[in-house]
Amino acid sequence: MGWDYHAAWAAAVRRAWLVQETAAALVAECPPCTFALVALTLFVSMLVHYRFVRPTALSLSTERMVSHLEIWRAVLSVFWHEARGPSMLAHTLLLYHSLSRLETQYFSGPDFLYMLILLWGATLALGSAFELRSLATSFAAALLLVYSFAFPQRTVSVLLDLRMPVPLLPYALIAAKLISSQGILAELLGYAAGLAYWKAKFDYPHALGIDALATPAIVADLARALGVV
Repeated sequence: MGWDYHAAWAAAVRRAWLVQETAAALVAECPPCTFALVALTLFVSMLVHYRFVRPTALSLSTERMVSHLEIWRAVLSVFWHEARGPSMLAHTLLLYHSLSRLETQYFSGPDFLYMLILLWGATLALGSAFELRSLATSFAAALLLVYSFAFPQRTVSVLLDLRMPVPLLPYALIAAKLISSQGILAELLGYAAGLAYWKAKFDYPHALGIDALATPAIVADLARALGVV
């Protein structure tokens, strides 16, 4: 039998339509902070991939931030993921899943924004101390750990019909990295930042009666100005 070009073309059009509809649905349902962070991650990665920007211009460098006042490195290194291909896809999916659930189902808008600021600051400090080139992996790992603490009873779908408890996701990420012979320093630093945040925000206030990480009024005002409510 010869190749049915009409059927193949129709199937390709249907797949493209499904992808477009799925993407449109995700964008429509995506909360504002999650959309902004994921979109920036993809945009920066595309700039590097198509060589509009060199990785050396985005990498974290304490020396250049201090001596040359290249402050943008502290921010853009959060959106630049060094790896490509499946690793970049997995990173983006984990980032989207963790951010969207935390933003819409656990935190209020100002508290969510303040959490992002604190996790960015913690990963920046740890990443600078351990001379990481990118903060993207550590930042995503910190969010993943907070997500695992926030939803201890939930399960998520991984690998088709296989479901995994949310608290096991951080361990599964480390196991996957070790199996693929990749380093895990960035993930461990992110977990340290996420654990410190969770303890200071939720565990210690219950024990001591003091909320040291209460959202400041200026952050609440910023959240309202940005439409994060």
